[in-house]
Amino acid sequence: MGRTVLLFISKQISDCWCCDYRRIYLNAFLASYLTPYTIDRPDAAARLMPPSGDHWFGTDDLGRDVFTRVAYGARISLLIGLFAISGALIFGTFLGLVAGYYGRWLDMIISRIFDVMLAFPSILLAIAIVAILGPSLENAMLAIAIINVPIFGRIVRSKVISLRSEEFIMAAKAQGMKMEEYYSIIFFQTVWRQSSYKEH
Repeated sequence: MGRTVLLFISKQISDCWCCDYRRIYLNAFLASYLTPYTIDRPDAAARLMPPSGDHWFGTDDLGRDVFTRVAYGARISLLIGLFAISGALIFGTFLGLVAGYYGRWLDMIISRIFDVMLAFPSILLAIAIVAILGPSLENAMLAIAIINVPIFGRIVRSKVISLRSEEFIMAAKAQGMKMEEYYSIIFFQTVWRQSSYKEH
């Protein structure tokens, strides 16, 4: 009985958490339609107001609407995460495929690069990249993408190495399979197995 109650409570908390995330996404991408205020226009007459019908989250010390600033800030944060992780996924998958398939010296070079990058704390590596390239939103996204490339690359490399010795791969190569078909099988099998592993 107690376990059932705990499972029910955890399920309700999880549903509320997911619902809150959906609200954040909607608020971020519909910010211009949800609020009539701007993010940088001060209003001295509305300084430090509490939450109300006009200002859902209240106002800051310059009279700016806090909800408006949170909504527009969430939009930027979500876009940074989307583009940065997408870039890391694309380049990490490519490098992992190359390292896992060709092996030997090419695998050694790519693996050592991954090891060097993972040896440093990710936040320090990102700060160093931004310091070299210069402070900007695009460079911040690039830095986040670069520090996440080894994570995806090592996962894909290990999957490709395990797939190379599978019987269906060896049989396909013996039948004269083209290199493009071989790459497609390796890629989709890697993605499919990884997604199946996460589901279980």
